[in-house]
Amino acid sequence: MHLGSSMCKSWSILVAGRLVKCIACLLYLAGRKASPLLLKMAGRIASSLLLLKRIVERVASLLLLLKRIAGRVASLLLKRIAGRVASLLLLLKRIAGRIASLMLLLKRIAGRVASLLLLLKRIAERIASLLLLLKRIAGRIASLLLLLLKRIAGRVASLLLLLKRIAGRVASLLLLKRIAGRVASLLKRIASLLLLKRIVGGIASLLLKRIAGGKASLLLKRIAGSNTTLLLKRIAWRKASLLQKRIEGRIASLLILNMIAGR
Repeated sequence: MHLGSSMCKSWSILVAGRLVKCIACLLYLAGRKASPLLLKMAGRIASSLLLLKRIVERVASLLLLLKRIAGRVASLLLKRIAGRVASLLLLLKRIAGRIASLMLLLKRIAGRVASLLLLLKRIAERIASLLLLLKRIAGRIASLLLLLLKRIAGRVASLLLLLKRIAGRVASLLLLKRIAGRVASLLKRIASLLLLKRIVGGIASLLLKRIAGGKASLLLKRIAGSNTTLLLKRIAWRKASLLQKRIEGRIASLLILNMIAGR
């Protein structure tokens, strides 16, 4: 509006200047040749100029009124726009405050999360160190258990060898017991044979004493006693030698079995 009023003013000034120049020219010409036609034309031009002046004044007043109206409208619009802008600025300020508070909250949360992560990192490091310590302890325990098991296995093996030796000794003692039993039975048999020898000798001597009398009986007694004693001695020695050979064979076989069991 201000630009339009300024353009109208400049246009009216230019038109008025041109008209003034035309009137001056006409008056100059009228002064030289004063004719009634020129005077009429000059009067008409002057009246038209006055009319134009009035029109220009009215237009100027209208333009001023329009300028004032435009100023008031512009001020109202500016006030409304300023109110809207102010409300928008207040809203933006509130939003900025909320964003700032959210940023502070996020900063605090990030700090707490960072502290928790550091705590978790320390806990993980402690757990890793404890696991390494437990691994070392488990390795030491495993090594100690292996050594203990090796020692126990060695002791058990030695005990088994000792038990094997004891079993061998016991077996040999049992064999010796059996041999002693066999020897005792053989000795009993030999004693019974000697007893039979004595009984037979006594019976033969009594029979010879009864059959023969006096010196003849004594001679026959000596002959019969010597013959019977020799016969009984031979029988006893043969049986004793056979028993001795059997006992020696049994002892040799038992010794061989004992040596095999010991190996």
